[in-house]
Amino acid sequence: MVLRAPAKLDVTVLLSTAGRELPAETYPNVFSAPYLPGDLAAARSALVVSNSGSSTGYQALAAGTPVLGIATNFDQFQAMTAIAKAGAVLLLRTGTLREDPVRESVRMILATSTFGEAAKRVAADFAAYDCNARFVGALERMPSRPNAD
Repeated sequence: MVLRAPAKLDVTVLLSTAGRELPAETYPNVFSAPYLPGDLAAARSALVVSNSGSSTGYQALAAGTPVLGIATNFDQFQAMTAIAKAGAVLLLRTGTLREDPVRESVRMILATSTFGEAAKRVAADFAAYDCNARFVGALERMPSRPNAD
């Protein structure tokens, strides 16, 4: 159902199954593969639709690409709720999911510049946050472990 919704729009859809079996039902505007480089796909996309997992969502936002998150479990819902407050994500729940609202959500994100603008602001925030330096700094501040000899 999630694949059918955008497949009926005038868009090109990239589908990655993360190694799972590719869907039997195909559409002329859908390119599917078991794996795609998510960072490159997100950077070339106008929208990323995901299960609301933080890894795909953050990858899209790091590229300045808005997200349609479809949350199944609580941690996915929490991750996307926080980002939705910044205006870069539209969040749907799987329990009440239907094809028409998915299609309308895709249309809304693509037609409304505020989602893309918000995603670019989040990307700038991500770029300004040097997580590698902060991690190294945290390690350096940790007390040394005594030898276990």
